[in-house]
Amino acid sequence: MYKTVSIRKTINIISFIFLGVFMFFLMGCSGKRTESETETDTKADDKESVEFVYKKPDSSFDFSLKKTIYKKNNLVIYFKGDNNLNGKKAYVKCFDKEGEEIKIFNASINNNKILIKTTDPAKVSGIYVYPEENYDYYYKIRYLDSDDYAILQSMFVYDLGWEDLGDTDKYLFDSEKKEIKENAQKAAQNEHEAFEMIKGKWINQDDPDKTIDIFENDNGTFTLSLYEPEEDDTYDYYMESLYYYFDDYLNAYDITGSTGNMTAPVYLWISEDGKYLYEDKSFESPYIKPE
Repeated sequence: MYKTVSIRKTINIISFIFLGVFMFFLMGCSGKRTESETETDTKADDKESVEFVYKKPDSSFDFSLKKTIYKKNNLVIYFKGDNNLNGKKAYVKCFDKEGEEIKIFNASINNNKILIKTTDPAKVSGIYVYPEENYDYYYKIRYLDSDDYAILQSMFVYDLGWEDLGDTDKYLFDSEKKEIKENAQKAAQNEHEAFEMIKGKWINQDDPDKTIDIFENDNGTFTLSLYEPEEDDTYDYYMESLYYYFDDYLNAYDITGSTGNMTAPVYLWISEDGKYLYEDKSFESPYIKPE
């Protein structure tokens, strides 16, 4: 009886030890296999990754890219400079090769790395990088999937709006360059027509001694010279460019002379038939051209 009990105890102990070893083996293998599988997945992901190293990064700003690595489910952009981008409020927008915005899962910026997670990282060819929302500048980058990216810094300038700084010729698509050229030609034609409407000397109908003389300068700018008889003084307003459109509500041409600086633009209105020039929308005390 004693021996039988001892044998049973011995068998139970051996069974318990065997079960423990077996469970430990399962748990150990499960943990190790997970790490191994993760490492294998990472290596597989690395094998599928494509890396673009920028040998001559643009040094126009305190921000430049080192390289971009495209992986299966994300891409990583390495940069240097501009510590404002490492803040928690910084964010990114992504664009494809045609400049169309792409929806992404999320993006984070930390330790001079931009990590972008999306279903198809290969589609991402450009990004906008913001230090935070409503900041006074941000970066616009294209051609990440090449060995020579292009970058602009878009900066908000008071009284002018957003201005792009950098190599725009390198950054812009050919279609955009064509559109800009066409718009410039239209603006030049518009300016020429505006000047033709208002050029020359105008005499105030109510006070013939009060005059406006509008002429073009040698450098292509324009001057509006206003003589005030009550003060016996002449006031010159320099305009870098002119723009006009027909205001259906006022039934008159609305002409704006851009001063190109912190001073307010020059506003003029001229009747549809081109006979009367006004300094304000009240259309009182018009100017006419002498016969």
